[in-house]
Amino acid sequence: MSNKSRKVFLSFLGTGNYKECKYVSKKKGESRVVEYVQEAILDLYATDFSKDDIAYFFLTEEAETKHWNKLEQRVNSKSYQIKSIKDIPEGYSEEDIWNIFETVFSVLQNEDQVILDVTHGFRSLPMLGIVLLNYAKSLKKIKVQHILYGAFESLGAAYNIEDRIPNPEDRKASLLDLSAFSAIQTWTFGAESFIETGNAKTITDLSLENIRPILIESKGSDNTASNIRNLMKAL
Repeated sequence: MSNKSRKVFLSFLGTGNYKECKYVSKKKGESRVVEYVQEAILDLYATDFSKDDIAYFFLTEEAETKHWNKLEQRVNSKSYQIKSIKDIPEGYSEEDIWNIFETVFSVLQNEDQVILDVTHGFRSLPMLGIVLLNYAKSLKKIKVQHILYGAFESLGAAYNIEDRIPNPEDRKASLLDLSAFSAIQTWTFGAESFIETGNAKTITDLSLENIRPILIESKGSDNTASNIRNLMKAL
């Protein structure tokens, strides 16, 4: 078994009547025409996934019946593993939400590199997902690569989309990266730890991680990045 960390995709399959469109990411560009946002995310963000990496799909009974067979065929890949986690509760009670939390947390392994899709599912899911990932960052040392939301609603109402925008090629919905919300929580924890205890490890690690690409690209000549590096070393 490989010692390198896995790349992991986590997604909840919804129960809506999905329409074909393209998803547009500022970082990754434009997807092909897809029916499911998961297709677009995997096409754009899982290009470096290997046989040791995995895409998890969490399915309620209704979502499985309505969409899973079709989606499974569309995302079938020989490059990485596809696994469905079935009988996920709907999330309409506190007990359901804790059940979802424990189920998702249980599939994560130490040092996983995680992409989370929060497009579908109960409306508390984005908040639950961000909290869960921060919990896993502490206990399982995972890395949050992306938290993504496919904003099909940016095209307007779905019920008359065929009349308003007949050609799916012309339907271009935003694919938003919400990873900054997870990063903000980590920065907050780091700042609080530094203020309360004098421990600067979290904020120095975060700072050095963020400036490293700038220093590499500039070959160490970027003054701002160099000053931040020196400050972090002093702390």
